[in-house]
Amino acid sequence: MPPIEKLREYTNTVCSQIRWKKAREAVSQEIHSHLMDQREAYIQEGATEDRATEHAIADMGDPVTVGIQLDRVHRPKPQWGMLGVVFVIVVVGIILQALVQNDIATRFRTPIMVGYQFKFALIGLGVFIILYLIDFSIIGKYPKTTYIAILCLFLISLFISPLRGGAPYYATYCSLLFPLGISGMVYAMRGEGYWGITVCVGAILFPAALAWMVPTVAGFVLTVTCGMVILGVAISKNWFQVNKLRSYLWAYLPFLGATLLFASTLLRTPYNIERLRNFLHPESDPLGGGYVALVMRSLLKNAQLWGNGTMPQQFAERQSFPLPSIHSDLMLTYLIFRLGWLPFGLIVALLVLFIVHSFRQCWRQKSVLGQLVSYSVLLTFALQTFHYITYNTGILLFAPLSLPLISYGLGGMVINMGLLGLMLSVFRNGSAARDRMLSSSAHRPFITWRERKLVIDFGRKNGE
Repeated sequence: MPPIEKLREYTNTVCSQIRWKKAREAVSQEIHSHLMDQREAYIQEGATEDRATEHAIADMGDPVTVGIQLDRVHRPKPQWGMLGVVFVIVVVGIILQALVQNDIATRFRTPIMVGYQFKFALIGLGVFIILYLIDFSIIGKYPKTTYIAILCLFLISLFISPLRGGAPYYATYCSLLFPLGISGMVYAMRGEGYWGITVCVGAILFPAALAWMVPTVAGFVLTVTCGMVILGVAISKNWFQVNKLRSYLWAYLPFLGATLLFASTLLRTPYNIERLRNFLHPESDPLGGGYVALVMRSLLKNAQLWGNGTMPQQFAERQSFPLPSIHSDLMLTYLIFRLGWLPFGLIVALLVLFIVHSFRQCWRQKSVLGQLVSYSVLLTFALQTFHYITYNTGILLFAPLSLPLISYGLGGMVINMGLLGLMLSVFRNGSAARDRMLSSSAHRPFITWRERKLVIDFGRKNGE
């Protein structure tokens, strides 16, 4: 048997002992590479190819024993602890809906929201399980297709969504998928130099513009912020293989321009100027745009460390809670007043611990794809959480999308559960993931002058 065939036979025998099929390819490459290195070392010492091959195999040990040992190491990591935390957060949301319902059912005659929230949670759980069990590396195989599919889903939702607060309900929550699509585009454009960065900037600004047109300010800010962070991580790790300082300037100058355009657009309309004035000085319009902020301040001031707060005198005779949307946008404000600052702190601590632990898991991912996908989901979850908490403690600049897994609504529940399922799929299978090879186009100049012609190299080959 030829020496190379002996190495392949040894490798195949080792890998046949590993029950996790997804890990076999990566293990096979590592073992074969190690055997080839050992074999080459023996050849350089003067051994023949056959003897060098035999020595390299002998150094590795019995293939069945080695395979059994590797099988114990290479197994999916189910993430039981994080699964448990997700379940706890969902249950907390259902309990809070039951509490909220006592204060709004009489006034608004709403259906039993606990039942609806339970149904939303079950649907979200189904989506969570599907994406938890799916092979997330499919995004790496079809990153551009993933990006386009998310855009198409968003556009379809614009036409089929019911209007809530003047905006398409489903489209608003579909904007939560934009960072995932952006991570796929960043993965696809690795190694493409400044052209790749340019494409990624466009891939961020285009869905951000769609979110702005809905309009969903929260979706716009989330898309731009997540996109900037994801692209910044890619540049910091030199995935585009070009000068880092120039790359940062090339990437972030368009974002600076978009921010200035965004601010100028906001300040052109009297409505937005009025909103900004009410945000800075709510007392200037106590019965209009400043009402919610003033009531919130009064309620938070009268909240207790533990237990029900003291209702301000002006609202003492009301039969319902003086704030609107306590089942959705202002649930934590209601929680603070009805149960106290301590329960609020416990819920915030649970969410923060989940985010911190998830960040550590993201950091440990060995594959570029695993890092990008998990970071995009975690940023989406963390920014929603941070915005919701700040909004419910008095910073009422623009309304939040949701408090993930807790606040009322089918759209937020299903999208966030699906994204978390995908993130935990990365943590579960990430050790076996392998990235596609980088393009070599970054090593070629983008613009050159050859034979009296200006040549712009877009990295395409053979008509691709």
